[in-house]
Amino acid sequence: MKRHLILLSAVLIVIFACNNTTEKKDNLQKLLDKQVNYKDTTINIPCIEPFIQITSIGNVDIEYSQGEYNIQATGSPEVIPLLETSFDSGILTIGMKNETVVELSTIKNKQNIRLLITSPELKYLALCGNGNFESNGIIETELFQVGNFASGIITIDSLKCNIFKFENNDIGKAIFKNVECKTTNISTFGTSKTDITIKAQKDISVYTGGESTIAMNAKTNRLEILANNNSKGEFDIKCANLEVFAKNQSSLSLKGATKNKKINKDYGCKIDTFLN
Repeated sequence: MKRHLILLSAVLIVIFACNNTTEKKDNLQKLLDKQVNYKDTTINIPCIEPFIQITSIGNVDIEYSQGEYNIQATGSPEVIPLLETSFDSGILTIGMKNETVVELSTIKNKQNIRLLITSPELKYLALCGNGNFESNGIIETELFQVGNFASGIITIDSLKCNIFKFENNDIGKAIFKNVECKTTNISTFGTSKTDITIKAQKDISVYTGGESTIAMNAKTNRLEILANNNSKGEFDIKCANLEVFAKNQSSLSLKGATKNKKINKDYGCKIDTFLN
């Protein structure tokens, strides 16, 4: 089985070396420490061009829903000016000014900024910082391609699309409460955690590696699972065809129902099966 990776187009993260970083860090931290003395304020951010992708490289929490283009930020008036948004070729990029010279672990409350974003369609999401992404309601699109590449948490209430691609690759978490699609590729790495309930008309392909964990409730025609390294997976399934390959100390728990199954495991792997 081929390893399936999400290719998120046009996601570029460039970190510049800065002079006098200590002075900049101290000045910025002073501003952040003051935020407890101010009440939150809300500002509207102009959407200067359409976008179908959100790339977050900062510590900003995002709440998304489908609708007309609108961006609204809430946070301390001392911290709001540090927020940066840019638009380029259909990509909305979100970050914080001077964030590369700040020791992120010392920033309290994730800089206390919350972004409310609405747009007619969202096809691509890249979470590359420590902020979270949450979507309430339903996201409907032809293609939904998502990558969680840092320590944030992705929570999506409901998703309906034809093609769904997802990669969880670091220490982050992802929760998909309800996904309906035709076909999907899911990859998990690092020490990430993924929890997903999914119904795919055609097929689901899952690749797990590192020490990642995944819990999946799946209904589909064909389910293919490749578990590698020390990854762990719990699968509650209903499918016509099941193929499982376990390698390198991985462990799986399989329960539910399938008509045809093919299960292979290397020495040292563990597979518990409770299949009808």
